[in-house]
Amino acid sequence: MESDISCDVCIIGGNIAGSYLAYNIASNGLSVVVVEQNRIPGVPMQCAGIVSQRLTNIVDIDPSIIINRVDTAWLISENGKKVSVSIRDNPYILDRVKLDQYFYHKAENIGVKYLLGEKFSKYEIHTKNGIEIVQITTKKRTINAQMIVGCDGPNSLVAKLHGIEHKLIPAMQIRAFFPQPHNSVRMYFKKKWKNLFGWVIPEGNGICRIGLGCKYNLRTSFQGFITDLNITKSEIIEKFGGQILIGYPKKIAFHRAILLGDAAGMVKATTGGGINTLLKASKTAKEVILEAFSRNDFTKRFFITHYQHSSEIRRLKMNILLHYFVRVIMLSLTQEEYEQSMLLLHQPKTRELLLKYGDMDFPIKFIFKMLLRVDLWRYIIKILPSILNKVPQILQEFLDISKY
Repeated sequence: MESDISCDVCIIGGNIAGSYLAYNIASNGLSVVVVEQNRIPGVPMQCAGIVSQRLTNIVDIDPSIIINRVDTAWLISENGKKVSVSIRDNPYILDRVKLDQYFYHKAENIGVKYLLGEKFSKYEIHTKNGIEIVQITTKKRTINAQMIVGCDGPNSLVAKLHGIEHKLIPAMQIRAFFPQPHNSVRMYFKKKWKNLFGWVIPEGNGICRIGLGCKYNLRTSFQGFITDLNITKSEIIEKFGGQILIGYPKKIAFHRAILLGDAAGMVKATTGGGINTLLKASKTAKEVILEAFSRNDFTKRFFITHYQHSSEIRRLKMNILLHYFVRVIMLSLTQEEYEQSMLLLHQPKTRELLLKYGDMDFPIKFIFKMLLRVDLWRYIIKILPSILNKVPQILQEFLDISKY
């Protein structure tokens, strides 16, 4: 065992969520220790790395992190039907490893201590001489802190210690040489994959990120997917595996502890993305943590009131819940109904609304505008009997996720 460490805040997870928060609170005078089980932050890459341009409105980043931009998404159904959708804000394709390391270096440069290659085991709250302390145990040492923040991803141990276990969908991704136009992404949908989809995302240099998230038989399904794309072994540069969280944030505040990012369920169930959401939530977390130290108040009540129930977190949670609702509805559709919904997206009026109001992160304005259309209501009325028949199935989905 190595020598003990003391700090104000201990963050579990040196990913973008952990490093961005560490940088922000350390910039305001708090001592911060980050525990990261990987030896190199951001490695291996576990993200497709596509994000709306809102990113650069939220944070300043090195321009070299943005390696490509796209303006079109091709949606491809099980029978091969294709629908192209123009993407209003030309999303960024990021060097995802470089993004994580950018904030890691910024945090380290202002004094944040990183414990790399060190695995978090547990934490307990002890009282000595009337003073509470959070005692964090890793495989190598003990860390004494005033509070702990769980940024340890979708399979968060910090969350599990509070009885929260997220619903996860396994995913695989490769980087490979593949002839894809640099300005468009592809999304493949098959009912047998269940829950998510396949994707092809161009890095803009003749290399694409090709991945699949599905509930059953991932390895076999993924191999079939890349075989259908005629990708040979020699064209594959590297492979990754990971898990995508499906759900929405519920309990994220506790006594002397909060959750942030994937650990908090801050992931869009329609796409599996969540970078912009966690960055916005991180700003709220920073303000709340600084206020907690100012008041010397680390109670569960304080963190629930000022973090979990804050207006910004509530807004983010409602948006994530909307994504989850859309996902549940889409999963309930038959193949024919799904094909009809794709045709609806292809209509000129829909494309016009997408160009004007489409938003990868916050789609509520686009959905509201769509609901004003008469032809959409004709479609809804047409599939309504089918949807009503599936109400028990839809309710079961929500009941199942509420257990996590």
